[in-house]
Amino acid sequence: MPNVQSTSLVTDLASPPDFSQTYFDKLLLSRAMYYFYHSRWATSRPLRQKTGLNVVMRRYLHLNPQITALTQGEPPEGKIPALDDYTAALSQFGDFISTTDFAEMTATDPFLNEFYELLGEQAGYSVDTIYRNVAVAGTSNIIYTNGTARTAVTSILDNNDLDRMIRSLSSVGGRTMIGGMAVSQANSNMYPVLPGYPCVIHPNTYHDIQNISGFRSVETYKAAGNMMEGEVGRYRQLVFFVAPDADSLGAGARVFTSGGGTSSAVDNTAGTVDVYASIVFAKDGFTIVPLDGTSTRTITKERGSAGTADPLSQISTMGWITSITSLRTNESWLGRFESAASL
Repeated sequence: MPNVQSTSLVTDLASPPDFSQTYFDKLLLSRAMYYFYHSRWATSRPLRQKTGLNVVMRRYLHLNPQITALTQGEPPEGKIPALDDYTAALSQFGDFISTTDFAEMTATDPFLNEFYELLGEQAGYSVDTIYRNVAVAGTSNIIYTNGTARTAVTSILDNNDLDRMIRSLSSVGGRTMIGGMAVSQANSNMYPVLPGYPCVIHPNTYHDIQNISGFRSVETYKAAGNMMEGEVGRYRQLVFFVAPDADSLGAGARVFTSGGGTSSAVDNTAGTVDVYASIVFAKDGFTIVPLDGTSTRTITKERGSAGTADPLSQISTMGWITSITSLRTNESWLGRFESAASL
């Protein structure tokens, strides 16, 4: 047996089509990009190769206003800027599929494209989930729909929750990331909208938000060709993007199953409320750090490429690998709702 660290060899599929590695790179990566629900709102700071494993990001704090008049001929004391350092370490992630020559010689469908698409989806969901798990662990600027902790949540979102989040971000200088739109003569039937903060939500949360007074569905303020991927609507300065979890893989918007209080009047598991996290991004509140030039690439190993580890040239593999890290670079500019969802 070749030294391939996989317990699942595909052994019953047909001969693959003869496509180039470049084609498969594009196929996998384009499939992955669609699932970057959270990282699309992050600030990207690629780390150059051969500059170390650990990332340190530094932010100098604002200087206090100087409003005291100077005394003639006497300089002020001056200031020593304070700073915050944020650190993270790069990690590698990846996966692969192994196939055998027998599969390629006997199966009847062109499986290679499908496998690359599956891997592309997995790469997209995986990387986005890794980033999401860092963003959703923010320690401040959390709005619970009721109570003061996740374990108390039994209510769905309402106007007051949304208004408090807008106030919370804007009052600390959180900058919007999505531009506003005025009414033009060409689109006089569209509503004008303010610049906004992107908010990533679960489809079950969307079901509740669209019933809130003041919510505008995306088709009421944008023409079809101008809609952003996943955008479903706005409430004042919040712009909502749905992040579903296909096949309950644990991806998309974060759900804390049985994380809330006790209630059977909202979505629950055995009487304990499922809590839905909705992350709101202000500019520079969340940062991702890919390793420059190596982020999310495909790796293909042909049969026999393992040398003596594959002496009969039976095994080929295809997979993806990435080197990334992420960090919350301003807790005040990264908000989160924790809410129940209606039945």
